[in-house]
Amino acid sequence: TQKKVIDLGNIETDTLVIAPYEIIYAGNDEGEIIVINKNTRTCIKAHQAGIKRIVLSKNARWCVSISYDRTVKLWEVDSNGKLSLQDESVLPAQVWPRSASFLGDQQVVFGTFGTTYATYNFETKKWDTSKIQNTRGLNAVAIFQSDIYAVGDSGIVFKNQKKFRELGSLCNFLLPYGNYLLAGGQLGTVFDVISGEKIYQHRSPLNCGAVFSNGGHDALAILGSYTGEALVLKTLA
Repeated sequence: TQKKVIDLGNIETDTLVIAPYEIIYAGNDEGEIIVINKNTRTCIKAHQAGIKRIVLSKNARWCVSISYDRTVKLWEVDSNGKLSLQDESVLPAQVWPRSASFLGDQQVVFGTFGTTYATYNFETKKWDTSKIQNTRGLNAVAIFQSDIYAVGDSGIVFKNQKKFRELGSLCNFLLPYGNYLLAGGQLGTVFDVISGEKIYQHRSPLNCGAVFSNGGHDALAILGSYTGEALVLKTLA
């Protein structure tokens, strides 16, 4: 039987948890944590991009929020459900912001794009990614100047099936553009694969790209950013 309907303000909300005494913590695409406690509602501007995972510790004393802005934040939860920021850290490139769980009261484990999980210890403020190995999955293939390039979750670019460059970020696309071969993905960075140069930095991951004509000149559109924008970059050459 439905007990109640709560309007979260027509903003996409991907994650929520219910603490003891029916206190609700919801994370939305504006980077806000909405705290609903009986008839009161508090909105905390926690991140610069959408919050994709909120996790409570087993004793409901700690809360973690993870965002596409590539940060994780630790919040202390008081007896009234109020959140107080205690720590924050930048996620390693291998970590996927949608998956995490507490391991005791001091560590959080995170899903990754590699072969195993990563851990972060809030007491020592250290990450452990030492056991993560690259996977071989590919996300994009492109022909550029008669050569075949491929890239995937590891961020390693292959040229004609041989390792060519490490970009340090999972990449979702390869896009030939004039004398450039562009790639982008998890870190929100647009790379020139050939030189390794970073051309543009966005606030959230990038999903795909396309070249189009703009007034007789080629322009570049990076489409499908994870925060909903369609990004148009000026002509590079």
